[in-house]
Amino acid sequence: MGGRSRRLLVLLAALAISMPPQVSFGAGDPASIALARLQSDLPGAVGLSLAYAAAYTLPVSGGRLWAGKFVDEATGAIRIMYVDGSHAVSPAELAAREREELAALSPFERKADRALREARARAPSAVALSLWLDADPGPAVAAVRARYGWISWIGDRPNTDDPTLGTRRR
Repeated sequence: MGGRSRRLLVLLAALAISMPPQVSFGAGDPASIALARLQSDLPGAVGLSLAYAAAYTLPVSGGRLWAGKFVDEATGAIRIMYVDGSHAVSPAELAAREREELAALSPFERKADRALREARARAPSAVALSLWLDADPGPAVAAVRARYGWISWIGDRPNTDDPTLGTRRR
């Protein structure tokens, strides 16, 4: 590869890296929809340019929105706008939508992550689950030691090598 071809390749790579990725959803150009909304919300903001675009997935419903980061060329302020189909959605409106989606869920569904909700939907009667709790077991261990003082202990754990412990009474 000659020097001229190599320079052209480097220039094209630099252009590709510097351009925001193209993400499109629904009808129309989402960047234009978002820009029109920003300009109506911020009268006099004429120097807004798209700096970055990506997809945003709602955590509960899994709905996908176009997300754009705009820069005000005059002040350097960053403005974020989302587009759902042909409607621009502000960050505050998006937060309200996410709160509505969460409020419609049961307490289990609100606290469980998406994978656990999907696993429970496939097999609602039994889902293998383990939890790690950030709790101090000291008082519980002390209560068990006091109640079952005749059991030998290895550190903070009862010695359960004796199979008759489960049936033996004090």
